[in-house]
Amino acid sequence: MQSDENLIIELTNDCEKKFLSFSDDEQDEIIKKTEYFGELYVTDRAEFFRNACQPVFFRLNDKFDSSLYYFRINNDLKIIASVDEDPVFDSVTVTLLSVFRNGDIEKNFKTVAKSFYRQFASVEQI
Repeated sequence: MQSDENLIIELTNDCEKKFLSFSDDEQDEIIKKTEYFGELYVTDRAEFFRNACQPVFFRLNDKFDSSLYYFRINNDLKIIASVDEDPVFDSVTVTLLSVFRNGDIEKNFKTVAKSFYRQFASVEQI
């Protein structure tokens, strides 16, 4: 992958509602850090995986691994996002699925994953 790929940042409708409840400064920090993580995915995959966490790992339909990750924005704010590479369009899309303050990370992650992966017939937690 080259560093000149298109980086697309998206928010789901549910996440956007939560996102808008944060202050302007917090929103800026969330977007800047999300862009940073997306750029790391493109330019330095090893560093990306040092920052990305999958507190619960899912295998989808026995063939695909989950693209959901948890990231720390700061000591208080966290996000759960999917990071997906599209080689056809030479792009990486980071979709914010949840933004939250401190809380049970594993519980939040499972809730987001169940909602996000509901279209798959078989989702196996590993």
